Amino acid sequence: TNNGDCAVLFKSRAHIHVACRFGLAMPRSVLVYGDSNSWGYPPMGAGPRYGVDVRWPQVMASALGKEFSVTEACLPGRTTTLDDFVSGAYFNGLTTLSPTLMSASPLDVVVIMLGTNDFKSRFQQTADNIATSIMRLAHTTASHKVGPGKWKDGAMPEIVIVCPPPLGEAAQELVDWKVGYEPSLQLAPALAVKVAQTPFHFVNAGDIVTASETDPVHIDDQGHALLGQHMASVVSALFSS
Repeated sequence: TNNGDCAVLFKSRAHIHVACRFGLAMPRSVLVYGDSNSWGYPPMGAGPRYGVDVRWPQVMASALGKEFSVTEACLPGRTTTLDDFVSGAYFNGLTTLSPTLMSASPLDVVVIMLGTNDFKSRFQQTADNIATSIMRLAHTTASHKVGPGKWKDGAMPEIVIVCPPPLGEAAQELVDWKVGYEPSLQLAPALAVKVAQTPFHFVNAGDIVTASETDPVHIDDQGHALLGQHMASVVSALFSS
């Protein structure tokens, strides 16, 4: 139940335990909306999904501590706003964004890290196309009012747009990815210009990590550790003042 700034978390016979935003500090809620590089897909698919001690959203959660609660909503193969008629239309990130946001609300922070799968050759996307699609996701997020407050009428959450790292050079030798190599190098500056005109926050993951040496699309365990630690500092800074 919800009553003002306090929410009844659970009841026991002796006590009703209540967490308050200004009192016992209800954890700030963070949603990560991403693809395989947030889901924890290992380079070349060599092994199962990375564990909670490895993948970057959980590294971020651990670094943030108990004052934050992190929800992962990540799907390998997810595009920004493109229907994928090879893998399936449900990989379109715009299609699943609204119910994901609403089911996880209220949210203090939404982190969007998508765009890598738009580099696939079959989509023939430019960097500006992809940047525009990412901004559409961010504006859709803002429009849903899923931040702290009443159901469907809360505040706008803090929205952090993470530009994925460029594809590795070896992508130029892969039929499925070679068309997207050059756009992947151009995405960060194109996206940064668009984000600068909004209240959203921008992080260029390419400044922090690169694709692994064995797989030009996916980051490795060391990359997850670096990105997770960096994102923890970004998220905590949103509430430092």
